[in-house]
Amino acid sequence: MASVVGVAWCALLIWDRSPYSRYLSHQRLGEIDAGPLLLPIILYLIGWTLMTVAMMLPTTLPLLEIFRRLTARRQDRSQLLTLVVAGYLGVWLGFGIAARRPGYYSKPDEDGLILWKEGLGASP
Repeated sequence: MASVVGVAWCALLIWDRSPYSRYLSHQRLGEIDAGPLLLPIILYLIGWTLMTVAMMLPTTLPLLEIFRRLTARRQDRSQLLTLVVAGYLGVWLGFGIAARRPGYYSKPDEDGLILWKEGLGASP
């Protein structure tokens, strides 16, 4: 699992230094225009998934170790572990799709607070 996380970090580092780095930046998320092509959306989702693997998946390692111990005697333990990881990444991918919707971008208001959704702000 550590090698998968390491490869994701290396891919993100290389991607960040490329002309396509805007698809990794949360600050420049609103600049992405799909136009008639799906390529920008696909690149955004690949970047989102790489960031999830690099930054969020390591937080699940204790849970995955417990799950591995619980399923150690089962013949399908590798398949079950793969399904748990795929489900975790799938939920984060779903959030990434929802976060890409117009009007969902974070932006500072006059007090410097962040508003997440038009009309459903986080300001007091």
